[in-house]
Amino acid sequence: MYVRTAYFEGPLSDDEKAAFQHAMITNVAPIIRSFPGCRGVQLNVPRALEPDAPQQSLLMIQHSYESPEALEAALASTQRQESLAATQAAMAPYDIRVFHINHERAEID
Repeated sequence: MYVRTAYFEGPLSDDEKAAFQHAMITNVAPIIRSFPGCRGVQLNVPRALEPDAPQQSLLMIQHSYESPEALEAALASTQRQESLAATQAAMAPYDIRVFHINHERAEID
């Protein structure tokens, strides 16, 4: 399984965090779910941060694919362009940094 993870960080107030998270959950996540070959989307909203954790963590989104080729095809899709536009709209009012890491997931039985 191959997983693309987006990390969002920024100095937002509690109200701004809630608005940003709501926009990502309601507007962006359904578009990501429509990516070709997408096997699932998970949104992780931080609720408790350890002292050494990035204190401006806002959201982590993960979407998974069967192979690296399937992930690359999803990233080349028109749906990806739609998700980029929706993400930029959700981020526009705020000072948010986003970065991505692609992982290979190993299942342990």
